[in-house]
Amino acid sequence: MRTFGMWGAGLLALVMCAGVARAETAPDIKAATAHVEAGAAAAYREQLARFDAAQAAAPDDAALAVARCEFIAQYTDEEYGISVASAPEDFDACEAHVLDRMPNAPEVALFKLDRICVLEKSLAEGERLLKVSTQWPPAMRARLLAKLAELDDAKAQRYALDAVRLDANAPVDDATLARAWLDAGDPAKAEQALEGVEATWGPYGELRFDLAIARKDWTAAVAMIDVRDVSDIYPSLQRFGRLAVAAPSTLAQGQMPVLLFMVLAMGAGLAALPVLLLLPVHYRGLVRRLQHRTAQAPLPRVTLWHAWYGAAVALAVPSMLMVFVAPQMLGDTEGATRMGPGVFALMLWSTCVSLLAMVPVLGVFGKRGLLGDGALWRASWRRIVVYWLALIAIVFALNALFTLTGMDTTTEQTRMVAALAEQAKGASGVLLTLGIVALLGPVFEELVFRGLLLNGMARHLDFRWANGIQALLFACMHADPPRFVFYFAMGLFGGWLVRRTGSLAPAIALHVLNNAWAMGLMVALT
Repeated sequence: MRTFGMWGAGLLALVMCAGVARAETAPDIKAATAHVEAGAAAAYREQLARFDAAQAAAPDDAALAVARCEFIAQYTDEEYGISVASAPEDFDACEAHVLDRMPNAPEVALFKLDRICVLEKSLAEGERLLKVSTQWPPAMRARLLAKLAELDDAKAQRYALDAVRLDANAPVDDATLARAWLDAGDPAKAEQALEGVEATWGPYGELRFDLAIARKDWTAAVAMIDVRDVSDIYPSLQRFGRLAVAAPSTLAQGQMPVLLFMVLAMGAGLAALPVLLLLPVHYRGLVRRLQHRTAQAPLPRVTLWHAWYGAAVALAVPSMLMVFVAPQMLGDTEGATRMGPGVFALMLWSTCVSLLAMVPVLGVFGKRGLLGDGALWRASWRRIVVYWLALIAIVFALNALFTLTGMDTTTEQTRMVAALAEQAKGASGVLLTLGIVALLGPVFEELVFRGLLLNGMARHLDFRWANGIQALLFACMHADPPRFVFYFAMGLFGGWLVRRTGSLAPAIALHVLNNAWAMGLMVALT
């Protein structure tokens, strides 16, 4: 009993002592924070003193002077870590010292460049330094090029390659360097640039896929296609299109058959869309016939089946070809890649393939319906010119309205036309671009809208309704709301020419004249 009492008293004393000790050692948050800050300030001053001593021993060492400023800068803003109260003032003095004492030193120039926060100003200063840095040490010029690669997306790859060629240790982004080597035709160095990088998301995933394509490692490329993420199917479709063109034998491998079925289903769905319009037109025609109201199309051999066929080709062919000819355009919500070289390739392929698809139905127009004859041209050329001048007047009126209202009228359609005009002076060539935009494109569009759709519907509807519907569809197809009135008027004018002459030739001439004038003007002004 006595032993138990002694143990109990000891345990009670231990608990009381622990409580007292805990009460005595419990920190105050403000005091603890002040203690840490005081320690950080002391450590900062200690290290700064070491920099000062080294600088006193080498007062002309620009690299050391800049390193001192960069050290101080780390402690000037509490949002980015530990701050020291005296650091902002120390940094201002350090910056003033290096800029005053060593303004032309490469290290100081790069330090100053890093401190510019506005992208446009930073890029302009970097480009200025590039012109005067020819005598810099290779490592310094390489750092400048690496900085420019970071600032200028358009020239990033060129700057990255120039940087690593001067200095293998230049601080270039791994993905940028790998892409640069890959586009330069050196997949081995591109793969070397990604050594140690395990990331597979975003640009890294695209790089690894592109590397597999470049190495013709079809098995690895197929393995990188995953259709399970249905929320963002476009990357898989892009890879599918590229791989299907590069190695058609892979269409039966992995998940490629699934994507092939998706593309075919997409084409079938687009081809079926015109039925939503043409079926009601058909039944409206039945009602009109029951009422003994007959409709007469300018080209009577064209039926609703022909109208469906033309609309199906116009919808399905470009969309399906995009997967294989310009897959980079898929899922591009901002339109960046849509303005690149892919837009010309897609327009060329889709126009040519679509025109070939029109061959089976050309017979319904007849020779005169397609080409006209001498009497037709003599009777209609003045009207064609009048309609063309009316279209130009509409353009000027719209531009005046846009100027007065300050309205931003830039659309994907206008950006695409501008991109085509720019490319016409490059790889595509003026004549080839004009041949597609001002000849083949108008011929196909007139065959579909004023040829098949207008005449197919005019067999079942009053001509005014048929002409208005096809003109509306024509305007909507161009996806250019600010200039909707212009496209609608062109559609109406073309329809009136077809009705008056019984031929597509005048409507084609009007369309060709308009596109040739517009594209020629764009090329001349670009």
